[in-house]
Amino acid sequence: MQILGRALSEHPGIVSLDVGDCQLGDVSIDIMYALMLPTTNRPGLTELTLSDNPRISALGWTQFGMCLANCNSLRWLFLDYNPLGDYGAACILVGMSASQSLEVLDMEACGLTEHTGQVNMLKDFFRN
Repeated sequence: MQILGRALSEHPGIVSLDVGDCQLGDVSIDIMYALMLPTTNRPGLTELTLSDNPRISALGWTQFGMCLANCNSLRWLFLDYNPLGDYGAACILVGMSASQSLEVLDMEACGLTEHTGQVNMLKDFFRN
């Protein structure tokens, strides 16, 4: 991912990235962050697919949530089939609340419980 990330960071029109089922780990989160943010020579990602990357740990999802909080270009995010659990999902939802740009979020089969649904309802309540 480091080699691919360097190459993509120079691409002037990259707005969508699918790295689902690539066995990515926590180190990849920093690379994703660099690609998500707009720069002077590229617009930043509007769509990111990170489906089925079980090597990303709770710490990685925490870092990703912080990335989301600083990213205002991302509109679609696919995280399905990752073992997020309630903790990882909460990190993602907090980041989403800060950025407020995300329109589509897929967290199918991520090991979520009713607790995550309640956190999501609170997020929506405070947003309005």
